[in-house]
Amino acid sequence: MKSENNEDNAINFTVSIGKDELSNDLIFDITKLSHLLIGGVSGSGKSNLLNRIIATLTSKNSPNNLKFILIDSKQVELSIYNNTAYLLTPVITDSKKALMSLKWVTKEMERRFELFKSENVRDLESYNQKGPKKATLSDILPRILIFIDGLSDIISEYPKEYESVITKLVQKSHLVGIQLILSTPRAIKKTITEPIRSRLAFKVTTVSDSKNILNIGGAEKLESVGEIL
Repeated sequence: MKSENNEDNAINFTVSIGKDELSNDLIFDITKLSHLLIGGVSGSGKSNLLNRIIATLTSKNSPNNLKFILIDSKQVELSIYNNTAYLLTPVITDSKKALMSLKWVTKEMERRFELFKSENVRDLESYNQKGPKKATLSDILPRILIFIDGLSDIISEYPKEYESVITKLVQKSHLVGIQLILSTPRAIKKTITEPIRSRLAFKVTTVSDSKNILNIGGAEKLESVGEIL
């Protein structure tokens, strides 16, 4: 995969996540997804994939057009990104702080809907091209990616509150350039995951777990670390 300098005007959200059985690169464009759900048992490769996505996107994009909120239930996997210009807040490891952050995101989502309405545009790219004349790059709306590593663990303390806020974000936020990338070792409520169309799974324990992540069986048959369905 070709790496590009993250100059101020660089916008490239393609990510290679590995190779298929014919050794062809598996590449997807984050902007073409609404959100992404990643399942798999501990040690199967979920955190490595999240790190790959983050590292690839930061190598291709400026902090002017890309921001992250990183929520890490394990408290170790994403801490290496603290103090980077891409973060809207330091890496979050506390469940209550994570919930407060997601509530802020819902307010930012609604603010963006109002801005888009005022400019009669329907997506982030159109707004940044057509919106009010920008005095500086800081006036551009960045794409916001929210990574949650260990979703089932982070929501366990406030399940009803998380269900409400995540469901709202899943349904609407991608329309204004805000997206969720969620990883979980265990099943979570269908009300949260059902609207998420983009899904992949590493090794899971049972066929039931596979169906909870992918809506089909098969991920329970994966064998090697890093193998994806």
